[in-house]
Amino acid sequence: MALTKITTSVVAVNSLTAANIADNSIDATKIASDNILTRHINDDQVTGAKLANNIDLAGTLSIDDSQKVIFGGGDDLHIYHDGTHNYIDVSTSDQHLIFKGTDSGADITALTLDMSDAGSAYFNNKVGVNTDAPDTFLEVDIKGGADGNGIHITSTATNNDPTLKLSRNGGAADVYSLRPRGATGSTNYLAIAPGSTLDGGINMKQNGYVGLGGNNAPVSLLHMYGDNTADVASNGAGINGLHLSRASSKGENLYMYMTDGNAAASSWVGLGNVGKLESYGNNAFEIGTQQNATVVIGQNNTQKIRIKGDITAHAKFGVTYVEALLTPNGGASAINTRIFEDQLGKWIAVGYFAADAKSSIQTTFSSVTGMSTNIGQSETTAFSADWGDSYPTEVRYLGATDFNNFQETKTIDFIHGVPRGRPWKNFFNNAHRIPDGGTDVGSTVMGKVQGSVGSLKNGWECRGAYDGRGRWHNPDYTHHRMSDNSDSVTCPTAAFTTATNNAFNWEAANDAKITVHHSNDYSGQDGITSAGFGNDDNIEAFFDDYPTDRTNFGSTSNNYTSAVFVLMKLPEMQSIGLEGGRSRDHQPGEIVQTKVYERNSDISATSGLTGDFGYLDFTPKYGNSLLEFSVNANTGSNDGNTVIWYIYQGSSSAIGTLLRRTGNQIINNDGNTDGQELPFSWTQYYQLNDDKKSTYRYRVRFSASGATYWGHTYGSSTHSYFTIKEIKQEHNAKLVTD
Repeated sequence: MALTKITTSVVAVNSLTAANIADNSIDATKIASDNILTRHINDDQVTGAKLANNIDLAGTLSIDDSQKVIFGGGDDLHIYHDGTHNYIDVSTSDQHLIFKGTDSGADITALTLDMSDAGSAYFNNKVGVNTDAPDTFLEVDIKGGADGNGIHITSTATNNDPTLKLSRNGGAADVYSLRPRGATGSTNYLAIAPGSTLDGGINMKQNGYVGLGGNNAPVSLLHMYGDNTADVASNGAGINGLHLSRASSKGENLYMYMTDGNAAASSWVGLGNVGKLESYGNNAFEIGTQQNATVVIGQNNTQKIRIKGDITAHAKFGVTYVEALLTPNGGASAINTRIFEDQLGKWIAVGYFAADAKSSIQTTFSSVTGMSTNIGQSETTAFSADWGDSYPTEVRYLGATDFNNFQETKTIDFIHGVPRGRPWKNFFNNAHRIPDGGTDVGSTVMGKVQGSVGSLKNGWECRGAYDGRGRWHNPDYTHHRMSDNSDSVTCPTAAFTTATNNAFNWEAANDAKITVHHSNDYSGQDGITSAGFGNDDNIEAFFDDYPTDRTNFGSTSNNYTSAVFVLMKLPEMQSIGLEGGRSRDHQPGEIVQTKVYERNSDISATSGLTGDFGYLDFTPKYGNSLLEFSVNANTGSNDGNTVIWYIYQGSSSAIGTLLRRTGNQIINNDGNTDGQELPFSWTQYYQLNDDKKSTYRYRVRFSASGATYWGHTYGSSTHSYFTIKEIKQEHNAKLVTD
């Protein structure tokens, strides 16, 4: 050819074929820039044999869409553009695509794409995403991107767990994984797991609760147990906090230690051990220290128990436990007995009303030997037959929804004081007495009381009352009115010393109940009540309304539905209460109170008339006290005569009933016209039988015969007296007459 270079002006479309081109004849010197295009060359006509060893292009080699540059003897590598995307295509099976370069003269393989492993990529060194200076093997820089940008590992199905895996020795050792686990929805959790134990590590639920030691269903913020334990103490309500639990059949303990830097070992005797919390066996929890340091248990940033040597308590405590005790009526062997102990002292369980106590008190129930020590809500309603001959000071009615935790779950809690000298077997039946008068009831029937208002009721006398919560104290409380008057309300004395089936029927008049009032001297049937449980004229209630009250139970509105324990306190168990300074009590024979009337002005009566010496308004403290009346007067007369002295029980408006009188007292004189001083002394006794503890006016009067008589003479230069003393009697004192 005459031309030095081939141009498109001399080449027809598709005119160049392999037959027209000599081997090794085409090089850059033979082709003008931008002149030979692929449309001028038939397919597959320019082969490697037609090209010179090197093609140097001073311009651009243009290849049409979908036209490929093919490398390799087996068409191994194709490079092309399809009009939309660009391709580097390794078409031969299982061959790698390798990116190589030179670093400081050394040949390096920067990236290998393994086509024999579905295109796995192997980078030789660090990889930076959105950064050109990664400082770790993989760094993602979200720069100013929105929150949530970063690395996202996901799966295409809900039952496949995408996983971040960490290990050593090429995956052969120390393998850990991070993956979502569980069913889709609220039950799934994020698991950090060791090896193939996919749930054996740390598991976090969607609500943020974390389970440790393989717990994939935590019920609190942090809930843990070892892989050889089971969750046996779920807090159910989802209370936030640290939850440690263990299987009761396992022997391992749970430990929490604080140690200093020189600790030789984390053991109780470790030299550097400062303190520990430890479960010990299956029924104890130990908190302690080996150093001369204080152990403090607190609540709400306030110390509650501070221990360093002795114990100082800053809060009320409550505990219940079982002790084997010898009882007055339980035989020669000790009997397991339920004990309650708190700031009010130690209490023995001697009765139980099952939940709902307002209903169980209306049933017919028995007395038993060895009363159950169980503390559930549905034990058998009963009284103990082991303690009848004991002498309690107080009886407590304690309700709770959880008696193991009675201080925080209590319902009602009030105390009746027991009259001095009254045995337990005669408390509820009131020693079968009717203090206001009348014949005592039989030995199987509950006694009767009345109080300051109302009519006679079945019930018992009390020596004050107070609140188990410490809100009120009523030393004047004396009468609990259990039921309307009925001789069918059974409460036999013998049942408190000998087990008796169906001994107690307090519901004979549809009124079985136990109550109290915070300020009145009585409560119960047809009256005013602050707290109680049971039935009043078919109105059932279980309540504590303090500081208000209700009449006749008022309504069926209830605060509670729990069981109630009947507890008694013996003198040797005393801590606080009626015997601990809350209420004044008196021994039989002790003078309860003394009132004195003093006269220092003359008083006289002529023959046939009556004079008033003086009076006292008096209210007894006890319904069965003995009253001592004493008259000590300077009397006088101006002639021989007789005089009679009288004592009346009445009111401010009525003389009332004659209680005591003298015979005709013969008086002589020495003939002085102004009268003769004659000292007069007279003492009498009167047995009260007044359960109402009524206030009466007691008057002293005198009447003369034959002459004028002075009940007091010589005016203010002398003094005369009328005295009343109240003397405490035994709880069942009776007047014997012949």
